[in-house]
Amino acid sequence: SQFLVGNRYNQGEGVIQDETEAIRYWRMASIQGHGPAECMLGKFANRGWGGFEQSQAKAGEHYEVAAERGDEDAMDALAKFKKPGYLFTYTRDVPKVNRKKKAHDS
Repeated sequence: SQFLVGNRYNQGEGVIQDETEAIRYWRMASIQGHGPAECMLGKFANRGWGGFEQSQAKAGEHYEVAAERGDEDAMDALAKFKKPGYLFTYTRDVPKVNRKKKAHDS
């Protein structure tokens, strides 16, 4: 899958480590509805990695899409954004998703 290829580029597993290529593959996977790929885009935007300008607002957008697709890491990230004292308060609600339910079961 494109997500796994992106992970290989991110980690340099069997290929030369390249964050830009990782992002390219994660974007392709995200276009196809892959939540974990969208979450990785959020992580990179939040940290300013791989050519992203550091932006918690942009990260929040990626996390929201990933959470709507059932990605638990993205749900956790959105919850952190809502904690008092966090540098950025994300204003939208964390999607109400049954964490035991798989995204493909909906």
